[in-house]
Amino acid sequence: MIQYSSNKEKIINDLSNKSLKDIFDSLYSNSNQKEIEAWQNSLNNFLEVINISNINNEIKIYLEYKFKFNDSRCDIIMTGKQSGVDKVLVIELKQHDWIMKYNQNDILLFNSDKQPSYLARQLKRYTNSFETFWYRDPFKTKPIIQGLAYLHNMEKETLEKNNLVWNENNWTVEDKTNKLFIKNEHKQFANFLESFFENCCESNFIEEFDKVKKTNLSNNLEIIKNKTNETEIVLTQDQYKVVKNILSLIEKSKNEKTLIYINSDSNSEQLILIYYLYLYFRNNQKYKNSTYLMTKKADYLKELNQNFHPDFVFRRSSTILNLNKNENNIILFDKIHHIKPEEIKQAFEISNIVISTVSYLESIYETYEKLTSVQKVAYEFLENQKAKKINYEFIGEREFNKNLDYIKLVENIYFSTNQEIDCEKTNLHIFKDLSEYKNFISEKQKEEIKFKEIQLYDSLVSYSLDYKEEGFDITSRKCDFVGVKILNDLELIKNSNYLFESTINNMNLYDTLKSSNNGAAIYCQDIELYNRLVKKINS
Repeated sequence: MIQYSSNKEKIINDLSNKSLKDIFDSLYSNSNQKEIEAWQNSLNNFLEVINISNINNEIKIYLEYKFKFNDSRCDIIMTGKQSGVDKVLVIELKQHDWIMKYNQNDILLFNSDKQPSYLARQLKRYTNSFETFWYRDPFKTKPIIQGLAYLHNMEKETLEKNNLVWNENNWTVEDKTNKLFIKNEHKQFANFLESFFENCCESNFIEEFDKVKKTNLSNNLEIIKNKTNETEIVLTQDQYKVVKNILSLIEKSKNEKTLIYINSDSNSEQLILIYYLYLYFRNNQKYKNSTYLMTKKADYLKELNQNFHPDFVFRRSSTILNLNKNENNIILFDKIHHIKPEEIKQAFEISNIVISTVSYLESIYETYEKLTSVQKVAYEFLENQKAKKINYEFIGEREFNKNLDYIKLVENIYFSTNQEIDCEKTNLHIFKDLSEYKNFISEKQKEEIKFKEIQLYDSLVSYSLDYKEEGFDITSRKCDFVGVKILNDLELIKNSNYLFESTINNMNLYDTLKSSNNGAAIYCQDIELYNRLVKKINS
């Protein structure tokens, strides 16, 4: 969320002639005196840099930008556009008293209250949010995202004493190289700004980013792919709070049986959290050989494990029946509503801690009458457990979809949202001729994208309220493009509960379309359904 935006001329005038209360308004009134003094000091140092730089007035400057997924705020963001490419500079201003080197050249900063701050991790969290948003976007050029830290009170000797490695203001931590400027380097900082934004015109990158609604993650596995240590995974503030609470709870449990649910409206949020916790316990000497991460579905497990180190993969949930009781066992289930009752019971027999994601909260808690017979048995067992039950529920606003116009169109088909949509970018194609559909799909499969094709008919997937289990998880696997064949015997076109003249109500089809990041092709054998879809798409 934009708190303040300006250009060089305006920010010099504002910081020179206005109070912080005038600049930040409500943000100021919610801050304590110590934070206000820190702002003033850091912004005065930044003003000195801006005053001597030769950047033009088309470069935008944002102060205290707040990400939707994050409690913290980024000190400064600067943007420009060079030859059609957005350039984004993410700046953190720091004035800490002392530091120590931490984990692969990161800087652990302390203020006078000894509150730690991991600088590179903080920058990475911000830059990753932009990179994830625009990752492999099919319509726009990927922007140049650069992190920068300005430690304006930090002496060079202090960094050298702590064995920090940096060279010519380049500071690399893991796979990210940030710019680093310290005390008395305002000229070097100004020179870098001139070089980075040379020949740049105005960019609306932040305004476009700020408009983004909550959508699904594109390539969500990239965050945890091939990770073998939880410290390699960058969490949002909300995710970190959940993890911290869970670990604190387990530490205090004293062998008390505890069932922990992680619930979110985002499957990717859950997967990131459950895998982070798995790596945490696997890298803890006490739990190293007694931590198990499990899921039921073989095809889902196979797809997941292609992304992980062979020593840190999911197991089939059925293997739990062969495990022995151990007070240090930690059992983690992904999608507990798919796990068989006897496997859930075994988990409580052999361990005190069971942690699970819940993809559809109502499957466990709210609508008992809608559950399958297998799920009812599991539900009853969980409800009758004397274990302490903890439910962590949060809204996943971290990730951003590649093709927003496509998602808006899918939402409009179902909910008549009346959102503004760029029709040329929707990438949703509908066919009534099977050969034309097959030719289109054949060409699409030649592209280097993650593609899936789903055929919908009643013998495969039930569209009554009691979903058949074969279709229950069909929509959860992300891809770049989806092909959907809808055949004549699909009940949804015969039953008014699932298809109306103005609204198409089949939510499995909706979730299937939403599982694509960039677009879809639909073949409709039934002309009535074809006409209704065309009408909705063109409305």
